[in-house]
Amino acid sequence: MNSRPAPFEALSVAPATSGLVLDFDGVLSPIVDDPGASELPNRVAWSLARLGPTMGLLAVISGRPVEFLKERIAIPEIRLLGTYGIEQVHDGDTPRRSRREKVAKQRQRSDQCLA
Repeated sequence: MNSRPAPFEALSVAPATSGLVLDFDGVLSPIVDDPGASELPNRVAWSLARLGPTMGLLAVISGRPVEFLKERIAIPEIRLLGTYGIEQVHDGDTPRRSRREKVAKQRQRSDQCLA
């Protein structure tokens, strides 16, 4: 028998050591005909703002650039993950590229030098 709590139980029993990563389009924001017009509904923003300080990690991920998320989600406790997590913003910081992307760029430069 597994002694680990079910995911939902973990969120409610130990939120400070739990994480939640939510997709923007279709999960937090409804799908709309004009993708540029999508917005975070007020009730969702309110819920995230209340949840954020209690969680070990609360993040919103999207295939869109992180700047798109920054324009729509102004909640400091939420980590924003743009371009499927390649770009990251936390507490309003300037966007950062993930280590994986930096390594990939360095590998590409190395391959070009060796070619």
